[in-house]
Parts: sequence; structure tokens; C-alpha cells
Amino acid sequence: MMKQATNHTTGQNRAGDTRVFATKLNQQVRMYPSGLMVDPMDISPDDITIEDLAHHLSLICRWNGGVPGFYSVAEHSLRVASKVDRRHAKWAMLHDAAEAYLGHITRPVKSRTFYNGYTFEDGSNDIVPANVIELEILKAIGEKFGLCWPIPDEVWAADDIRLAEEDELIKEHKLNGNMPTNAERFFINAWDRIQTWGS
Repeated sequence: MMKQATNHTTGQNRAGDTRVFATKLNQQVRMYPSGLMVDPMDISPDDITIEDLAHHLSLICRWNGGVPGFYSVAEHSLRVASKVDRRHAKWAMLHDAAEAYLGHITRPVKSRTFYNGYTFEDGSNDIVPANVIELEILKAIGEKFGLCWPIPDEVWAADDIRLAEEDELIKEHKLNGNMPTNAERFFINAWDRIQTWGS
């Protein structure tokens, strides 16, 4: 029988500590660079920073990796922002920002993936599709940055246009992006530039 190690500073059992920590990680995601531990099923505006969003989105590859070169969600979002009226540029940059907490879920899978035990504002629990969770996270993001709700139709239309463009570029083996560190910097720089624009 294996002897369990004990933390000599606190007297606590390390195996027990590990189980508590693992349980916490099963319910929360660690954000970087803030270090915040966030429950995507119970997110609040206080859990959200633009630095975290930029970092995570710059490291998530579009098209589930089905591209000739790494192309991030951050870069896709910047392309969408270039297609909308300035009033909607912030939402265009953030329209996929829930992926910083959920990861990239492809369109065919999103409406068919369900989460168990989601708690609504009225306290009820239910099994809900991933796109419902995504919208709840986007609402919190919108609240954090003082944006209108719902996301303007113009943003979703621009997203569809960019999707079609990316599809063509993939077929031509031409959809390549920047290194994640560069994409993150471009995202933050663009965000800083549009702070004086409308939301």
C-alpha cells in the first residue's frame, strides 16, 4: 500500500489537495495573462479582460486546424472588424470571444453539442446546446465593454462573408496567418485604436 505524502507546512494530505485542485480545474478554466480562474457556465464581467481574450484567441486556430498554415480566431476577428461600420467594430472584434472560454467549436458541431447542468438566472437547471452557453458568455463580454445587445446583424453578416472568403483561400492553399504572438499584438493594438469609436 502506497503511503500518501503530507504537506509538512500545513499538515494537509497532498493527494487530497490534488483532488480538490483537479475538481476546481474541472469546473474552471485558467485565463492568461490575468491568472483568473473562470467558470464558463457562470461567467461575470469581472472575469473578463481584453488581454486574456487577445491571448487566448490568438492561440486558437480557425477551421479546427483545417488550414494550410496557422490562422487564429484573433486574426479572423480583425478581418471581420474591417468589414463593418465603425460603430460595430468592437463587437466585430469580440463576436467569437466566447471561444477564449469554450475553445473553438465548429459550426456543424456547435448546435449539436449539449452541456448538462447549466443554471439559468431564475435558478433552474437544464441541458442546453453550446450556442446558448456561447451567447451567455457573449452577453457578459458585451456588458464588460459597454456594448449593445444583441450583437448587430451587420457583424454576423460580415462574419459569414469572411467565412466564405476563408473557405476560398483554403481551397487555394492560401489561408495563412501570423505567429500567435504577433496576432495577439495586432489584436490589442486594434482594440486600443477603436476605443474612441462607437460601440
